[in-house]
Amino acid sequence: MGQSMIDWLISVPVWIQTPLVVAIIIPVAGILAWGLYRLSAKALPLSEAERAYLAADKGTEQKEDSQ
Repeated sequence: MGQSMIDWLISVPVWIQTPLVVAIIIPVAGILAWGLYRLSAKALPLSEAERAYLAADKGTEQKEDSQ
């Protein structure tokens, strides 16, 4: 069954293949990106300084200087 499906996909016109491939690639790429993000977050945890910077929600001190 799998081989006949691949043969069908190869034989259909490109204007049908393109949306099918994009519809499959975007979710797969999103899932892989999410997995890599989670893996990197576990492998490289944030330091306390990084956590404080992100929690402050105001970025660098340049904002205060420009006002």
